Amino acid sequence: MSYVKETIGTRYAGFLFGCLASCESLTVRSMVLRETKNIRQFPGESIRRWFSDNFFDLIVWYSPRKTIKGFQLCYQKGLDEKALTWFKGAGFSHSRIDNGEDRPGRHKMTPVLTPDGLFDREYVVGLFRKVSTGIDSTIASFVCEKIMEYPTDHSGGGD
Repeated sequence: MSYVKETIGTRYAGFLFGCLASCESLTVRSMVLRETKNIRQFPGESIRRWFSDNFFDLIVWYSPRKTIKGFQLCYQKGLDEKALTWFKGAGFSHSRIDNGEDRPGRHKMTPVLTPDGLFDREYVVGLFRKVSTGIDSTIASFVCEKIMEYPTDHSGGGD
């Protein structure tokens, strides 16, 4: 575990080994974002790319000119999952992901985003920098810059 702490930090390592200790497939590789190839694209919608590991999901949307027009960074997968969303012209939103599973005796519902203004940008950007070494550096830099632009007053601006 000391290698993991040195690589990704004590807080992230604690999360992984505390919450996922029983996961046999947990490896150092699972702590690096990897692109999911051949994701479904929808006619008439923006092209998107998807990256993930055990802690993050990153979806990036592109304009017709192939520039980044938005992204959604989901984090704390499997715990109290949150999502930071940014779109050019609309700015930021920070949400908690209600996974639709906390309904005893009922069928699982579709996950939905609910407002959650609390965002520890230093924590998230620190972890993201460490696990994004395997993705396009342009995307990683863009997302890091935007995370650091998240308003400290939680007003949702920042386009």
